[in-house]
This record gives sequence, C-alpha cells and structure tokens, in this order.
Amino acid sequence: MNSTDPSFNRKTDREILLKHTLESLLEASVRLTVTDNRRAMVSGFRKDETYHLRLHHMFLDADGEVIASLAGYLSGNGRSSRERLKVFFRENREKIRRDPVRPKHRGPCGEHVVHLEACYRRINDKYFSGQVDCPICWSHRRTRRGQKSVRLGSYSPKTGVIRINPILDNPMVPLYVVEDVIYHEMLHHHLGTKTCHGKRLSHHARFREMEKRFAEREKARLWIHGNLARLLRSKSGLTSN
Repeated sequence: MNSTDPSFNRKTDREILLKHTLESLLEASVRLTVTDNRRAMVSGFRKDETYHLRLHHMFLDADGEVIASLAGYLSGNGRSSRERLKVFFRENREKIRRDPVRPKHRGPCGEHVVHLEACYRRINDKYFSGQVDCPICWSHRRTRRGQKSVRLGSYSPKTGVIRINPILDNPMVPLYVVEDVIYHEMLHHHLGTKTCHGKRLSHHARFREMEKRFAEREKARLWIHGNLARLLRSKSGLTSN
C-alpha cells in the first residue's frame, strides 16, 4: 500500500491499515468505526476476542508510536500509554470540531422555552457516555384541526438528524417529557436497525431493552397520554392551564 500513489483512497485505506495494525498489536480482531466525535476520542469495549472500537479520525494520521500507545491503553498496559495519548490529543486538537454546522431550524423562529442542545448533552452524558454525535433541531410543525395524534420526534438514518416537534416547546410540558422523546430518537442513532426474519426493525429487542433505562419513561408516557389532546387543540402549541 503506497500512500504517495495519487490513486490512494485516503479514508478507506487508512482505516483498513489502522484496523490491521491494531489487530496485530492487540492479537485480537477489531471492529473499527472512525468518527468525528467532539467529546470522546476513544471509546469501545471488548467482547469475547473482539475489540469494538470508535476512534476519532485523527488516528488515521497517527504514527506507529501513537498507535502502539493506543493498543497499550486498550489492553490496560501502563500509565505511559495514557499520557502519550493525551499529548497526541493536544497536538491534534485543531482536528476536533468545536462548532459543528447544525441544520437550520425549520420550525418557529425566535426564543424557545426548551433548550434542545442542553437536553441532548445531558442525556448523552448520562446514558451514552457522550458517545452519540448527531445534530438535533426543531422540526416544522404540521398539525391539522381535529388531529388526534402527532409524531413528537423523528430520526433520519440518511441525514443523521434528530428533529423534535415544536409542540413540545411549551412551558406546560415537563422537561422529562421532552427528554424522553429525545432519548428515544438518540437510541435510533445509537443502535441502528436490526434484521429479523428478513425484516429490518428499528424498534427491535435491544432497542426496547435500552428504552426502559430512561429513568422517567413511564411518567413521561403517562403525561403524554393525559395531555396530548390539549396540546393539539392549541394552534400555537401554547395553552393556559
């Protein structure tokens, strides 16, 4: 493999090289995902004889010493490996996205009651160890007179964007209700779909299992069941108690 060759496929070939190098150093198989995560440069776990790793794309340009330190860190061998990685992160901090471009709001403009980004970060830290990395925004509300139900949140696997219905941007809606919807959509991004009996499922068994981990899930569902009709009756999404 010649990195000076004009036909060299930078991203794909370097991922393959990194994967093979780690497998050689760790003496185990590696399932590698390269990310643009702004919070976790290295994350993963070992199951049986396989390392499931998510590494920031800065590692695609790392030298042999850094990769050896990464392998040492993953296998738990030595404090020096951790310190070398910290130096590597500092030296490459310009490669970490600090101000990602978020999709434009398609819903109402101006001030919002709910700060979606703050909710997202809180859930990400508490339930996903900061590993979920996808945009979130308010959607364009499409409610009709007499409507009985509404989609409160959505996730697009194609764009990787979470959209929350602005009907929830309302002082009468408890924050735990909004966060329950956000957590549900983050699970879609985190887990993806599974194939069962030839069908692709988004709400598969693992999804249902993790969905129950949200601390206020039942309380949130009860609130939605008892108050959704009142929200839908308001054209603006704002209603008095």
